[in-house]
Amino acid sequence: MRVWVWICAAVAVVALSRDARADDHTVYVEAFGRGGLYGIGYDYQLTLRLSVGATVSAYRLYGQTVVTAAPYLGLYLLRGQRHGWFAQAGPQLAVVSADSPIAGWDGERRAGLGGELTSGWEYRDRVVIRTFATLTAGKGGVAPWAGASIGLEF
Repeated sequence: MRVWVWICAAVAVVALSRDARADDHTVYVEAFGRGGLYGIGYDYQLTLRLSVGATVSAYRLYGQTVVTAAPYLGLYLLRGQRHGWFAQAGPQLAVVSADSPIAGWDGERRAGLGGELTSGWEYRDRVVIRTFATLTAGKGGVAPWAGASIGLEF
């Protein structure tokens, strides 16, 4: 817990110690990304190389409702004026619930916490386009995942 307090304090100091730019914020939609099948997300650029963000999603699939939240810390490994290679890491919280198909059973709800490591390519010029690969690790093991997102910076 103390580590997270120090990380949050460091992020706040970096964010408050720099001049704001017009394109620090990004909102995006993604398919097959950090949020699962699809999600919506937000990024904030702390510095030219460091960002924080989160992706959330909620969908229903095969009688189950899946809700996820995936905050992350992002780092640009290489960055040009419009293109960049990035890495993002953070936890993913998932809640899965199933309705009862029969009387006398209330259904079930399970929650889990895992970790995700993502790396990919980005094009950024008011429109932000990303393609990426993700490794998701949790109670069930490690699984690869790939996706794409599109958004707007402001």
